[in-house]
Amino acid sequence: MNDDKAFTSMNIKNSAWWLFTFTDAVWRSSKIEEVYEAALDAIHGATDCGRAAIILRAEADEGLSVAASRGLPNEFLAALKNCPVWPDAGEDTPIYLENVADSDSSGAFKDAAANAGVQALSFIPVVVDGSTRGMFALCFNSPRSFGRAVRVFGLAVARQFGFSLARMAAEAARKKDEEKLLYLAAMVESSDDAIVTKDLNGVITSWNSGAKRLFGYSAEEAVGRPITIIIPEERREEETVILAKLRNGQRIHHFETIRRSKNGTLLDISLTVSPVKDASGAVIGASKIARDISERRKATQQQELMLREMHHRVRNLFAMASTVVSMTARRSKTVEQLAANACRRLQALAAAQSLTMRPLAPEQRSTTLRELLDAVLKPFVAPKDEPGVSVIAEGCDAELSNSAATALALVIHELATNATKYGGLGHAGNGVFITCKNQAGRVGIRWREPGVAKGLDEADGFGYNLIAATVAQLNGCLKKVWDKDGLNVVIELPAERLREA
Repeated sequence: MNDDKAFTSMNIKNSAWWLFTFTDAVWRSSKIEEVYEAALDAIHGATDCGRAAIILRAEADEGLSVAASRGLPNEFLAALKNCPVWPDAGEDTPIYLENVADSDSSGAFKDAAANAGVQALSFIPVVVDGSTRGMFALCFNSPRSFGRAVRVFGLAVARQFGFSLARMAAEAARKKDEEKLLYLAAMVESSDDAIVTKDLNGVITSWNSGAKRLFGYSAEEAVGRPITIIIPEERREEETVILAKLRNGQRIHHFETIRRSKNGTLLDISLTVSPVKDASGAVIGASKIARDISERRKATQQQELMLREMHHRVRNLFAMASTVVSMTARRSKTVEQLAANACRRLQALAAAQSLTMRPLAPEQRSTTLRELLDAVLKPFVAPKDEPGVSVIAEGCDAELSNSAATALALVIHELATNATKYGGLGHAGNGVFITCKNQAGRVGIRWREPGVAKGLDEADGFGYNLIAATVAQLNGCLKKVWDKDGLNVVIELPAERLREA
């Protein structure tokens, strides 16, 4: 039988046209299913093969599946997937069965072919990147010899099909990488943290919105400039160490430091530095993630201050309780009287302490200075025959917001505590006299302890420092002076500030 018997010169021209049509369709296709159909169209149009199948193997699975077929029953397609003539990996040589009944195929396969009316077969491997990914099965209704034209055309279609699979796989991988990059870029850009990259010379190469919000520089202002624009002079050595470690491939541990914003503000930040590598694994720069921890640090400092204050208050409470009991004992004639008077004063002391430790109740919008003085100084008011606290009411009607009342309660409480321990309310004290003035937008409080000599009070102790800090917080001023009569503490505060919530 002549090898080219199946093809006339017209058929050869026809096959060239179909190959062109298939190639054009492949490059226009956006879906693999369109490539399957174009391949089957070309095979059917260029040959007298009325039936064909495309069988592929998944990349991560050795199993075969029928990707597309025409004119073949399911029973025969199942037999094709189990055909014993599957080519070796990477082999692109077709296998031809000119007469299935006379081939070395199994009896089961011959029976399936006979039932499907398939008497001749051509298996053309589909090779993608050096790996056999599948085959074209061209099925003929009668025995035949496969001429050169059929073989050339089949190989051309199979190879073009393999190129198409590789192209689509590469395109899918590219799109996946692009989506990943876009996702990462969106994450970086929308992050509240400052994310910055730099090269091994310390020159900024990228700058996200978080960096702009934190440091004040726009990306246009920052990119291309040295990272030292945000590093204070006294911290420049940190950058030298970081760059040296990056060049040596050393790990850089997370740390906390200080950076400077565009307007000169110093910022407490938490900094993470990671190396940036090229495709070969060489370090070409670094990625820095900076988080503003200024508020956290302030909260920590505030917590430490509160702990110190609590410790100080506890010590003072014990000292004041001891003094209350001692003073009460000197004026009590019986144990019962001592217990009753001491209990009353200690309860009043506890009530005042509660006032200094928390804001006023939410429903109580404001109070007056006099009400505050009465509440805080109640434990220090002594019987008529003992030195105690005397308040002159003039000007004590100044209105106080909750926050101002809490702050002033702390000030008055500390003054009374010091007076109990060292001054006018102590063993040899002559009492305390308080005068208030409220005029010209200023509220003045004069705390006078007659007979107290300089040096007897706790001049530089925590209590007085706490008083000074609290008065400063209220935008007021504090003076502590001694005159011929004794100790005078003068506090002046803006009335408007005391009314602020």
